[in-house]
Amino acid sequence: METLVTLALISHIFIALVIIVVGIFSVVVLIELRKTLVRVNSTLDTVNEGVQKTLTSMNSLNAYAFSLQAGMRTLETVVDWVKEKKNSSSELK
Repeated sequence: METLVTLALISHIFIALVIIVVGIFSVVVLIELRKTLVRVNSTLDTVNEGVQKTLTSMNSLNAYAFSLQAGMRTLETVVDWVKEKKNSSSELK
């Protein structure tokens, strides 16, 4: 009977030690996971900043192209008006 109690005590101590080791290992894994997530988050923030800068540049380029197009339309209108005035003054003479 005494041997059975001793064997049960030893097995309980062994199981407790295994649970403690697994717990410590789990904490280490969670710490590494946190570090990895921080690095991934930092990388994604950097990528987001780069994308935002690129989009801002593209929007500026789009606005520049739109302004240039509007200026060309205005210039065409002025040229057409001048031609019309020239033709009308030629017809009056």
